[in-house]
Amino acid sequence: MEINSKRHPQNHANTWKLNNLLLNDHWVNNEIKMEIKPFFELNNNSDTTYENLWDTAKVMLRGKFVALNAYIKKSERAQADNLRSCLMELGKKKQPEPKPRRRKEITKERRFK
Repeated sequence: MEINSKRHPQNHANTWKLNNLLLNDHWVNNEIKMEIKPFFELNNNSDTTYENLWDTAKVMLRGKFVALNAYIKKSERAQADNLRSCLMELGKKKQPEPKPRRRKEITKERRFK
């Protein structure tokens, strides 16, 4: 889900757009299926109109998609941060200590800049 907030919030309501890549994810499909079945079993009565049932189902699914998308983005960010920190550690280990002669050259170059 993406919230389109390019408009001014006081003039227009925020609109959301379904991220179609979520529909191709097997895990997301299973989560949605597990959520839909109890929803319709709970709301399957003669007092509820189809319009109300459909509107509440859309709201429930929208919330579920937003939550799943947030979880996926959070886990991707955590994985990227973990990889970045591992690369930084490897870079520090790989970088040798500068020799005293090289250290003097570096300090001379810094003075001239």
